[in-house]
Amino acid sequence: MSVKQSIFISTEIVNDEFVTIVAVHFQTGDEVQSGAALADIATSKTVYSVYSEEAGFIEYFCKEGDEVEVGAIIVKIYSDKESIQRPETKTDSRGVGNFSQDRFSKSALKAIEDHKLDKSVFKGKGLIGLDDVMEYLGNRGGLSLPVEVENAKSGKISAVTNNNEEWKKLSKAKSAEIVALSQVQQAGLNSVVNVYVDVNGADELRENPNFILSVAVYETSRLLRKYRELNAYFVNSNIAFYKDINIGLAVDIEDGLKVLRVSKADIKDFLVLEQEVFELISRYLDKSLTSDDIAGSTFTITDLSSHGVSFFTPLINKNQSAILGISGIDVQLKRFVLTLTFDHRVTEGRRASLFLHELKERMESHWRNSRSPIERGLNNNIVCKRCLKSLEEDRMSRGLGLIRIIDHDGKENYICRLCAEGW
Repeated sequence: MSVKQSIFISTEIVNDEFVTIVAVHFQTGDEVQSGAALADIATSKTVYSVYSEEAGFIEYFCKEGDEVEVGAIIVKIYSDKESIQRPETKTDSRGVGNFSQDRFSKSALKAIEDHKLDKSVFKGKGLIGLDDVMEYLGNRGGLSLPVEVENAKSGKISAVTNNNEEWKKLSKAKSAEIVALSQVQQAGLNSVVNVYVDVNGADELRENPNFILSVAVYETSRLLRKYRELNAYFVNSNIAFYKDINIGLAVDIEDGLKVLRVSKADIKDFLVLEQEVFELISRYLDKSLTSDDIAGSTFTITDLSSHGVSFFTPLINKNQSAILGISGIDVQLKRFVLTLTFDHRVTEGRRASLFLHELKERMESHWRNSRSPIERGLNNNIVCKRCLKSLEEDRMSRGLGLIRIIDHDGKENYICRLCAEGW
């Protein structure tokens, strides 16, 4: 047997435990060419396609509508048609015969173990998730659900119970959102700090709401080099620091909540970032996002500035330690609120406050004078080595200038006053 390519649901681009096979474009035994789209996969955040990297004969380990566990092989490409296995001997990605046997998600197995259940009670259900276990526990405890509700939970109908309640099964996206947001919040060690950001020319900013978001992405990404603990997360009594700074943009306009990724934002200049933010939001509205657009963010910004919200408290995403919220502009007072929710297991209030205060100063410098730092040559070569504040930015924020230093490699560099003082 000569397997030229095996395609599986990668854990690097999917945060779910299961995904749905939306479509398959060939039949087992068909000959395919390199670059052919083989299947469409729906995650809680988007739909993406998998492609053949090799020419050969295809064998599917799934069909349309299947719920497939992340990590499982879904397609193999062989050099010859004779190598394809017979259906009755087909195995899954773990080498277990009978691909349709019962399998359990990690959260389901934990719940089964915690409640000392026998896995045989789920026999014949195929893929068992946490919802299935909780449903069984509820029924065992005397909670009887009417037939209409059972149908509603399966997505067939919305049902009205005897108590005049309407039941509707949560979407895959909403269920995944609950799991992701619960991970950090359940520790109960989150805190919130806020600061007012003054703006001049509020009318102009309202006409271009994405400008505030672009400035926030630009300045936040540079400050995260200095405040590394905010570009990290808590795990098993350790702090995992991310090497790259990938800003996530929480967007919920017409196609559900999604977190769009601006990768390596700290090394991109403002105009590039502004264009990338615009293109990401456009792809979201066009429903043309790829898995690369939504996976791997390390710090999230949620922007409600265009919705007139005066204040809100954002929730920290999975595998992150902080999230920044942008409120709507108060036109009369010419200001808006920046809110930082942070994980107290990773940092403390003083550091979070310093980060937020410095972010405020840097953002205000973009509209303090008639010409923004971008227009006045923001990307000059004289910048703080640690936080990347430029000389022009320091002047706009009424700083004293940058200090010339000799680093440990003997090279000449510059540092701003705040970084020199160790804030």
